[in-house]
Amino acid sequence: MSQPLKQCPRTASVAWCATEAAPTLMALGSSASSAAGGFGGDGGSESTLDLVSFDLSKPGQNMDVVASVKTESGRRFNSLSWGALGADGPFPYGIIAGGLQDGVVSLWDPSKIINSHGADSGLLHSVALHQGAVNCVEFHPVKPNLMATCGADGEVNILNVENPASPQPFKPSENTKTHHGSEVLSVAWNRKVPHILASCSNKGTTVVWDLKQKKEVISFQDPANRLRCSDVTWNPEKPTQLLVAYDDDRQPSMQMWDLRNVKYPFKETQGHTKGILGVSWSSTDPNLILSCGKDNRVVCWFNTAQGMDVFSEIHTPHTNFEVKWAPHKPSLIATASLNGSVALHSVQTQQNSSAKYCPSWYSKPCGVAFGFGGKMLAFGQKGAAAAVGAADVSSFCHSLVVPNEPEIVSTADRFEAWRGERRLQEFCQEKTQRSAGHVDEGLMWNLLGLQFDDAGRTRLPALLGFDQERIEQEAERYLGKKPGTTLMGPQPEEEKAAASAAPAARNLGPDLSEQGADDFFKNLAESTEQERVAVEAAAAA
Repeated sequence: MSQPLKQCPRTASVAWCATEAAPTLMALGSSASSAAGGFGGDGGSESTLDLVSFDLSKPGQNMDVVASVKTESGRRFNSLSWGALGADGPFPYGIIAGGLQDGVVSLWDPSKIINSHGADSGLLHSVALHQGAVNCVEFHPVKPNLMATCGADGEVNILNVENPASPQPFKPSENTKTHHGSEVLSVAWNRKVPHILASCSNKGTTVVWDLKQKKEVISFQDPANRLRCSDVTWNPEKPTQLLVAYDDDRQPSMQMWDLRNVKYPFKETQGHTKGILGVSWSSTDPNLILSCGKDNRVVCWFNTAQGMDVFSEIHTPHTNFEVKWAPHKPSLIATASLNGSVALHSVQTQQNSSAKYCPSWYSKPCGVAFGFGGKMLAFGQKGAAAAVGAADVSSFCHSLVVPNEPEIVSTADRFEAWRGERRLQEFCQEKTQRSAGHVDEGLMWNLLGLQFDDAGRTRLPALLGFDQERIEQEAERYLGKKPGTTLMGPQPEEEKAAASAAPAARNLGPDLSEQGADDFFKNLAESTEQERVAVEAAAAA
């Protein structure tokens, strides 16, 4: 079993502090997934919201409890989210949202709870938004005044919490019947197009919503008819791609879908031996994905062109129902298990020895290193591309020499002049003349000079004392064909035969810009609406 860096004896939903002011602060809400109550899992009936902190430099594994408050009517948490609303104003630590039992969504001010050491409940607002449990709440990653919720009643709601004391609810679409009769288990905001939202249900349906048009963009299901989509998350870099996890003990699966072709997922991995309960896509490194399941494993995957490979694997004594990346400490993750423990792990310390991937947080924007002989290597990003935040940032790597022997500076300057004028062949000829009496040195400069001569390859054998024509004749007699034809590659007829036999690669098209993705979702929503109207008209007829 893997030993955690830190842990807290609690069965609780987890949320990381969204502001950089407190990167080691976490919120824990007593989970409805277990009857365990207070710290230590003593079976108490009280439900609390606890703020805990940790210091990895201190010995021991226990986290520090900063403050704790009780929830109204002892309601337990099904989900917890921490947003950055008001971080530069009235809410230094942002606000916390909890999806509770009985359909209640509550908002707290963590700064009041911390400053009063729990004497002030910090409760900003509570509202019964669903009928039944609130399965998921999630703040918008870009617009912290927006929050999405979903529940056991099959409803998806959006809350405008600009005024947390009086939030304004609205629906993502005028037609919300897609999830009717099912339990919506998860919602997720698109990281690139801010008005796009995804939700998934226990009936196996994943729906994408367009809040700007107030329409359903599209809905799809697993081709193998798996049910119970336990979690959904978007690719942080590619706005049309999302990941869906299935809580199916017989056929657990993680499927990566591209909305440009929703007939089939373009990537799929079983990943676990039992149902998958949670997934999380790293916003720091878009190639890393976390998953946790009923097989007592937490797996960090790295995304490749062919599929998903294991980067690190954490074995735990019990099932984990939540796993989340730390937003300000890239390699840290938090796991929540059913045995009464919230634990911190590092995906680096648990990295597989066979994993051939380097996380992006190791990359440096620039650097320099000195070597022997006054050599210096400098690298970095080109200013023009880095200044505009270009996705494909152009970079440079320069090898320089810092003079530490003044007597050779003049010689080096003359060579730079030859190189700048592209007269390297003349430079070699001059060196050959100066090496008169030194046969080996003269031959060396002659050979170097041929590299800059258009006919240098044909003159090379003669310079070395060989007869080129005789060599070619002997080679053709031995091979049975003219030498060099093998290296020229297959003939046109062979290329056509190989091309027809090779399977066609799956092409999803070029990556879309934010504006291109916005237009794509708009057109897809209109197409889906037209199909729905046509189906309804045909049914009425």
